[in-house]
Amino acid sequence: PSVDAPLTFWSLDVRLVPRLKLDLPAFPGTLLRSAFGVALRRSVCTTGAPTCQGCPHVATCAYGYAFETPLAVAVGHPGLGGQSAPHPFVLGLADPTPYRTVEAGAPLDVQLSLIGSGRTFLAPFILALGSLAHSGLGRDRVPVDLVDVTDRATGDRLWDGQERAFVGTPTDRTPATL
Repeated sequence: PSVDAPLTFWSLDVRLVPRLKLDLPAFPGTLLRSAFGVALRRSVCTTGAPTCQGCPHVATCAYGYAFETPLAVAVGHPGLGGQSAPHPFVLGLADPTPYRTVEAGAPLDVQLSLIGSGRTFLAPFILALGSLAHSGLGRDRVPVDLVDVTDRATGDRLWDGQERAFVGTPTDRTPATL
């Protein structure tokens, strides 16, 4: 990517609904991000290696790119390296109130932003959120349903959880459109 190119991102709203009462910990965003990382790695890793270091797929794998992208891969300069680039996504709860209980059937709203080349991995990210939902959240592994994903900019539905299908395309945004 060109240094002069505008930063482009997608802002998405993800609705999860717990099937049972879900007690959130002190730092609920950490719980969500950790569970998401595990689900994404399980969904996309083809080598089974314990880490991404030295993996030939790190630049094209959704997990490797999202969590362990070498700086050289992110900026396109092989001479750089060693340190990881910033994560190309932001994931968190819409209401990060700690030690909160979400009743069965009540929405647990999550915000997901995919930044720059991270937008390439929309499908694996959504499928990993579905896997996370199936595996459950929290200490008790409470199962949740991935109900839908909408574009925060337009309100358009992008993912239909009942049909388990993409039904729309996100709108490109830049800092100038905020």
